[in-house]
Amino acid sequence: MDNKETGQEAVAALVAALEAKDRLTGSHSERVAILALRIGERLGLGVEDLKRLHSAALLHDIGKIAISETLLQKKEGLSDEELARMRLHSVIGMRILEQVEGLKEVAPLIRHHHERMDGQGYPDGLQGEAIPLGARIIAVAETYDILISDMPWRLTLPPAAALEELRSCAGTQFDPAAVAALEGVLASGNR
Repeated sequence: MDNKETGQEAVAALVAALEAKDRLTGSHSERVAILALRIGERLGLGVEDLKRLHSAALLHDIGKIAISETLLQKKEGLSDEELARMRLHSVIGMRILEQVEGLKEVAPLIRHHHERMDGQGYPDGLQGEAIPLGARIIAVAETYDILISDMPWRLTLPPAAALEELRSCAGTQFDPAAVAALEGVLASGNR
């Protein structure tokens, strides 16, 4: 068995583990992966980059396996301490994936999917082009999915309002090219 097969089997196993821990996170990850793939296609990513993006998007929240269910399902706002614990999921996810030979190359996308274009994100405060493109794409796809989905901690927005929210944060929080690509995906109906 080669590294690609091992990586694909590991992705399937980790997605199953994540869904067993929290069904909401599992279905969210599947939707984010599909949307990220469509955004990546619009941005002209090659086949291998699209495969890495898809795997990373499926596993972007894998570090939440180490976060308590109570915290994951909390409906009211998080305390500073709880927010700090929740934010560890991207680093934990990277550490998990670094252990799998076929997934080491997607680990940085997991680590950096909460970075911001203006450098105000986490865990490393990366800015602009220093953030891997795949992580920037996942950030857009994930945020859009959260905004339009029923989540315990927030009200659902209509798709047009969610897209407007992303547009208003393009350049500060989100990569403007990824937001524009999302807009193209949504306009084409290819979600």
